[in-house]
Amino acid sequence: MQQPNTPEPPSEPTEAPEATRPTEPTKAREPAEVTEPTETTGPTEPTGLAQATGTPAEPDARTTGGGWVAPLVSTVITLPAGFLALINAMLSPMACDPCGPAESRRFTESFLPAFWVFAGGLVLSLAFLTTSWFLPRRVRHTARRMGFAAAAPLTVLVSVVIFNAMVDWPR
Repeated sequence: MQQPNTPEPPSEPTEAPEATRPTEPTKAREPAEVTEPTETTGPTEPTGLAQATGTPAEPDARTTGGGWVAPLVSTVITLPAGFLALINAMLSPMACDPCGPAESRRFTESFLPAFWVFAGGLVLSLAFLTTSWFLPRRVRHTARRMGFAAAAPLTVLVSVVIFNAMVDWPR
């Protein structure tokens, strides 16, 4: 007769779960060969999602180191040029101070729409400049960033040319 506190032996042998099975002894790892580092142009280890998933990083996911240069150069050119162009446009009605009534009316009728087109061009230039700054610093956006950065000062220049062409200047 068995004692009440002792467990009964299992009727058939069971296998231990895999996690608790004894493992075979492993061989000691040999040190890997030491090689000289080579120069690379980009990051060699995956970053971000690629690191978490174990898949190789896509070229579009790499960041660019000099992604701020084109927007900075564009800002240094666009903001002063836009400011000077705006001052010029705002002072241009003084060109018609000595004009007669007919010539003054003709100048004013051409100046008002030209000024609003010019102001729209300056706003578009600021939009291009802002876009060039806020595009992500990724390789795939490099060309777009440079394009927007180049378009900003060119838009100021085109706005000035269109403004001067639209205004009927006194003779």
